[in-house]
Amino acid sequence: MNDLETRVRDALRDPSRDREAPTIDEVMRGVRTRMDTPAPAEKRRRSRSQLVPMLTAAAAVLAVIFGAVAVSGWDDNEQQPVDQPTGAAPSNDWQPIASSPLKPRHGAVGVWTGAEMLVIGGTTWFPCPPSADCSGPPADTLRSDGAAYDPRTDTWRPLARAPRPVYGGIAAWSSTEMVIVTNRTTLAYDPQGDSWRALEPPPADAFNQSVVTDTGIVFGSYEKFAQQTQGPDWLLDPVTGKWSPLPTDPFRESYDRSLAWDGERLWLLSMSVDNHSQAYRGATSRVAVLEDDAWRVVGETPRLEQGQRWWWFQDRLAAPVSPYSPAGGLGAYLTPSSLEWSSIPSTGVHRSSQEPGCPLPAVGPGATWLAGGGPVLTSLDPLTTVVVPPCQGIAVPDVAVWSGDELIIWGGIGPGYRGNVNAGMTWTPPQPH
Repeated sequence: MNDLETRVRDALRDPSRDREAPTIDEVMRGVRTRMDTPAPAEKRRRSRSQLVPMLTAAAAVLAVIFGAVAVSGWDDNEQQPVDQPTGAAPSNDWQPIASSPLKPRHGAVGVWTGAEMLVIGGTTWFPCPPSADCSGPPADTLRSDGAAYDPRTDTWRPLARAPRPVYGGIAAWSSTEMVIVTNRTTLAYDPQGDSWRALEPPPADAFNQSVVTDTGIVFGSYEKFAQQTQGPDWLLDPVTGKWSPLPTDPFRESYDRSLAWDGERLWLLSMSVDNHSQAYRGATSRVAVLEDDAWRVVGETPRLEQGQRWWWFQDRLAAPVSPYSPAGGLGAYLTPSSLEWSSIPSTGVHRSSQEPGCPLPAVGPGATWLAGGGPVLTSLDPLTTVVVPPCQGIAVPDVAVWSGDELIIWGGIGPGYRGNVNAGMTWTPPQPH
C-alpha cells in the first residue's frame, strides 16, 4: 500500500467500526458514469465535455477525503450526520423539527397524508455533485426503512420496512395509501395497518410526475419520442394495482410535458421538439385536454421555458415562473372558462444569481401558495410571488410537503455536497398580499 492510499484510509477510518474504510480505488470508482437514476431529457440532449465533469467529481471526492470530512455511506450502521441544523436555530424563520430516527440520506421519497409526513427509503451513499458523473449508489447503501412525522405533536414514529429498498422515484397519496413508483417497482403503504403491498411493476421507466384523479393516479413522462407507438402516460388503479395506458396525445415528438387535473379533466402542457431547443430563453408550448377518453387540442401558450410544469391551483392552470429564469421570468396561468392567458410576475431570481433561498422540490399547491420547485412560491389570488428563505444546513431538501399553510422539509444533501442530512425544518410563509 502506498503512502497516498494509507493517508486516505487513515482519513476515512472510524475507530468505532470494524469495517475498513474504502481504498482510493473504491472511492474513485464512484466517478465514472452518470448516476443510475435517469437524468431529465433536457440534460441528456445537451452535448458536453466528459472530461471536465470527471475531473470536477474527482476533485470533489479528494477534497472530501483530505479534508477528513465524514462521508455518509461507507458504513450504513454507523454513519454520522454532516452539518446538521439540529440544535441551532435556522435562519430567516425556518424552525427545526424533532430529530428523526432515520439515518442521514438522500433520494428518499415522502407524502403528506393529511395528518403526517411519511418518509421512506433513500441511500446513505455520498451525494453526487451537480456537474459530476457518478455511478449509482452501492446496493448495500439503499434503504427500505421509513418514519412518520406528526407536526401537531412534533414527534416521529417508525414505519414498517418496505419489501425492497426505495431510491428515488415518485410518491403520491391515494387518500388511503402512499403509492411509490420507481423505474422497476410499484409499492403501496397503508399507514393505518403499517403494511405494504407490491403492485404491478411500472410499464415505463421515465415517469417524472404524478397526478391524482378520480379514477386513479396518472403517472406522466417529461418527453414523448417520435417512434413511440403508445402514449408515455399511464393510469394506475391503486386499489387493484393494475396499470392502463392513457389515450395517445395528439402531439408528435415533444418535451417539457406536464399534466394537471382540474377535478374533471386532465390537461396537458407539451412543447414541440423545435421549440424545446429554443426555450432556454422562452418559446411557446401547446395545450390539450382529455375529455371522454379523447384529447382535444386547445391552442398555444405564451412563451414558457424548458422544464416548466403546471398545476391546478386556485381554479386556474398555473405554470409558475421558472426559479432560475434567464429570460427574466416567464410564468403564466390559463383560465379554463375563458381560455385566456395571464402573466405571472417575475421573481427577480435568475440562473446567474447566487442561491437566494431554499431550493424546494416541486411540492405543488398548498392552501395559499404554489411551490413549483426552487426557492419561489406563487399566488394567483392575489397575484404575487415570494422568495423562500434559506434552509440553513440543508443544501438540497429531499422531501417537502404542505401541512395546510405550513411547509415541512426533511433530509437530503448537506452543504457543499459533503454528505447527507437527517434533519427537518418547518416554515409558515406570510399570507399573500
